[in-house]
Amino acid sequence: MRYSSLLILPTLAFMAPACNKSSGGRKNLIFESGFEGSNYLAGWTNDQHCCDYSIQQSSEVAREGNNSLRLEVRSTDALVSNSIRSELTLPGITDQGEMWYGLSLYFKDWIPDHAASSELQWHPASSGGSSVMSLRTTNGEYEFVHGSDATGFTYGQVPAQYRTVVPNVWVDLVFHIKWASGNTGQIQVWKDGIQVYNSQGIRTDFDGQYLKVGINAFAWSQGITDIATARIFFIDNVRIGNSKATYEDVRPGN
Repeated sequence: MRYSSLLILPTLAFMAPACNKSSGGRKNLIFESGFEGSNYLAGWTNDQHCCDYSIQQSSEVAREGNNSLRLEVRSTDALVSNSIRSELTLPGITDQGEMWYGLSLYFKDWIPDHAASSELQWHPASSGGSSVMSLRTTNGEYEFVHGSDATGFTYGQVPAQYRTVVPNVWVDLVFHIKWASGNTGQIQVWKDGIQVYNSQGIRTDFDGQYLKVGINAFAWSQGITDIATARIFFIDNVRIGNSKATYEDVRPGN
C-alpha cells in the first residue's frame, strides 16, 4: 500500500556519468556474478522460490558470456515468505556507506499490467518490513520506491522518455547509493548510460539492508491480477563496488 505518491524527481540530471575507466580495468569490486559455469550461484542464497522452473541458468540470452540467470513466476505459484516470488538474496555483502551496483535486465515478452512487481530490492536486515529501496514495474513502466514502513515511501518515476519497459532487449542499470541513517543519503540511477534518477538529502539506511534480485509479484499475492499470468526475466553482469569504485567499475558491458 502506498503511503504517498511523489512522482517528482529532485535534482534530476540528464547526462552520462563523468567517470574515467582506470588503466587497470575494473577495480574496487567486492562482488561480481555473471552466472557462468557449474557454480553459477556462487555467493548467492537461493531459497526464495517455489518451483524447479523458478530459477535457472540459461543460455537463451546473455548480456556477456554464454549464460544469464532466468527467473520466472506464475500467478498459481505457492507463496514463499508471504509472496509469489523468484528471488536470490545476497546476505554476504554489507550494504552500508557509499556503494555502486551494476547489472543488466531482460524482460521477456513483458506486457503492461497494473499488477505491480519488484525486480530489485534492498530488504531490511530484519526478518520483516518492506524493502527500503526497490525497482518496480507497474503498468509497463519503471518506478523507484524508497523509504520505510515507519516513515512512509517516496514513489519516483524516471523521465517519460526512459520510463517504458521495453520487452526483449537488455537494459543496463547502475546504482550509486550513499546509505545514511540521517538525511545525508543519496540515490543515483543510470539506465543505458543516461542518468534518470538523482535524489539527495534523504534517509536511505533503516538499520541495515541487503540486496535481493528477481521477481516479487506482491500484487498477485494480494489477489490483484490484470492481464499477465506469468512473468519471465533474465539478469546478468551483477557487480558491486565499494566507496572507491566508479561508474566504469560496475557498468555492464565489456
